[in-house]
Amino acid sequence: MRNFCGITIDNDKTFISFVGLNKGLIKPIEEISLKLNFDYDIINFFKKNALIISEKIKEKAKSYGFNIEKIFLGLPSQFVTIKTIEEVVPLARLKKITLADIEIAKKYVEDSVLCWDEFCLHHFVAWYQIEDKRYKLPPIGVVAKKIAIKSSIIYLKDKLYQEIDSILADADLNLGGFVEENISDFSMLSEKSDIGSTYVVINIRYTSSSFAIFKDGLFQLSKSFPLNLVTIFEELSKKFLISVETARNIFQQYFSFKDTSYTKEISIRNDNTYINISIGAFNSFLMAFIKNQIEILLEQIREILELNDFKILFLGRLNIYEGFMDFLKTFITYNLVLPVISTVNSSFGCVYYGLTKFLESYPKKETFLNRILTIYKEYF
Repeated sequence: MRNFCGITIDNDKTFISFVGLNKGLIKPIEEISLKLNFDYDIINFFKKNALIISEKIKEKAKSYGFNIEKIFLGLPSQFVTIKTIEEVVPLARLKKITLADIEIAKKYVEDSVLCWDEFCLHHFVAWYQIEDKRYKLPPIGVVAKKIAIKSSIIYLKDKLYQEIDSILADADLNLGGFVEENISDFSMLSEKSDIGSTYVVINIRYTSSSFAIFKDGLFQLSKSFPLNLVTIFEELSKKFLISVETARNIFQQYFSFKDTSYTKEISIRNDNTYINISIGAFNSFLMAFIKNQIEILLEQIREILELNDFKILFLGRLNIYEGFMDFLKTFITYNLVLPVISTVNSSFGCVYYGLTKFLESYPKKETFLNRILTIYKEYF
């Protein structure tokens, strides 16, 4: 069995998933987290923490008796650019289209978008068009002299890629590649998912939550939204007149989405005084706040999509609290789907997506992600 890691970064923690790959099957092993602060300077972050991450990976791998072959790194969305383009690509002559022609056409599109110092991270094709007919799959064997392509290209500065790769290599970490964070989230969708459906993946992080829309198997859009752990701590602070740090501590220790007795109280020290807070009132206030924020978000998403029929996957830091899914079902009428594996973060999705090139040589069942990978395998 070959072993790999996926790494994703939140503002207060770094998440690492360990997996095994055996005969084309990925086996989740464990997700761990390290308390490492990320202030959006990703180069400085890895200069400070690459050795810490490397040592923790080696320590955990040793406890399981294996070595890590490669790591895949989830790249925060602020470090990439996304561009959608339609391009008509001329062929050398009238001929039957081959896979080589498709690869040349995609490279032609990338060259029309990228500057000399930019690196293509992901390239998704929405459709190919020959004359008046559109194709979701590469139109191999169709006779044409030109081909139109609509693509979404996710890219970053090549210097950033090279700098991070060099820092990780110095820490004895073999970078298998970057995966943009929304694509990591997308890869957490259940294997029972339907490629024809519209999916919204909502990731509630520590300070920078976001949602991403996937329609017809393609990444369409990602946007940030204000609900995160820090805004929750701040609301608690204002409501109960306590410090944000005190709010954080009692949230982490006492919060639950389950019904809690109002008669049970906690006594906490706030500055130089002690105050009593009902755990039931504390939880009830927070659930009302979270519900309101999610309802506002879902209305915004509905307006963006201009439809009511979409499926939702929730990821992130609230998933670990007891009763979260049952809580969501009390007010969300859209179809809630489960992640392919229950974890705090999408680090597993990062490594799962990154390993696609290793899966191509193995026969596999028809699943949501595999169908997409069949379409786009030449890009990875």
